[in-house]
Amino acid sequence: MVAFFKSFIMPIKYTLLVIVLASFNSCDKQITNSQELVEASLRATSSEKSWNAFTSKKTTFNLKTFIGDNVVSDVEKTISIKMTSLQKTVTKTNDTVTEIIITNSGSSSKVKFEKGEFFGINTMPKESVRIAPVLELMEKASDYTFKDTIWNDKPVYKLTKNNPNEDYVFDKESKYLIAYISDNRYGESTMTYSDYREVDDYILPFKEEVNIPAAGYKLEITYSSIEINPTFAEDYFTLDESWVSLGIGKPIPEFKLPFAQNESQFITNKDLKGKITLIDFWATWCKPCMEEFPKIKKAYSTYKNKGFNVVSISVDKDKKSLFNFLNKNPFPWEYSLYSEGEFKSDLAKRFQLVTLPKPILIDQEGKIIAMDADLREGKLEQKMEELFKEDL
Repeated sequence: MVAFFKSFIMPIKYTLLVIVLASFNSCDKQITNSQELVEASLRATSSEKSWNAFTSKKTTFNLKTFIGDNVVSDVEKTISIKMTSLQKTVTKTNDTVTEIIITNSGSSSKVKFEKGEFFGINTMPKESVRIAPVLELMEKASDYTFKDTIWNDKPVYKLTKNNPNEDYVFDKESKYLIAYISDNRYGESTMTYSDYREVDDYILPFKEEVNIPAAGYKLEITYSSIEINPTFAEDYFTLDESWVSLGIGKPIPEFKLPFAQNESQFITNKDLKGKITLIDFWATWCKPCMEEFPKIKKAYSTYKNKGFNVVSISVDKDKKSLFNFLNKNPFPWEYSLYSEGEFKSDLAKRFQLVTLPKPILIDQEGKIIAMDADLREGKLEQKMEELFKEDL
């Protein structure tokens, strides 16, 4: 009996001991602060390689944009990012290819549209190229409050910061980042990360969603391919200025549009000659557009008798909402126009309309003086003072 006990029970005892020890050794160190969480997440998403070795990336994905329940854009794109020089090129990969290249240029970046349905260069605020959201937390983790909590009925770790309001949400078991929550001009924005897969020893999300309920705006990004540190040709990121069609000093594209409340009456770009004119693309659902209107009205009131005009071009899909808005909030300027087709229209493509509002200031000959970020958040007033300083 003793022999039986030793031969049967004792191995079980030692097996249990081995299991307990193995389980103990495999348990992660208890996470108690933001720095430990960031480091644990970076370890969990990189098998062997250092994140410092991650210098470039090429991704192919489907980008679907929703305004309310309507799909306003559904495209396939390829983005190549070279972190060391902050350059990016984007290429549509369906039958019609649109290539976009961003090159760092002081306080702004240039976006190039090439080989596709529309061409040109747009100017946008300088953007930092993001390698991975968690990696960016390394230097500022101590600015966030660590919480062991519940989010969407799921146990999570959360890093929280006020002013500005930001939350990073991590899955408690995997330590993967699953959400980034922040406030922007449209309202609270939630970006979620899911479908993590291994790519060359890195664990990366293959699905991302951006949801801004207050604006009725949602993005769905589904990756079909991610390449880490691909080899680019020497001239891969070269910006060819010959493709420029929308830029400072260039004439605006030709157009013919109806009045928003009288579709039997049209104006063209030629009708704008002779005055300095602000062309403002907008929509009733666009909160930043609403925030810019008081500034535009102030500029119009100040300079309308000195040769300044405003043309508002709505890209609303819902005409009833547009008519209701204009009836309650009539513009003081004459030209309130309507462009059908939202972001998919031929006009939107020629004016490289990818976000709202999009202001473009042209001179008496119809050539672009300034546009986009250079005319927003108080900068329109500065530009008007500069242009009409002799008349003040």
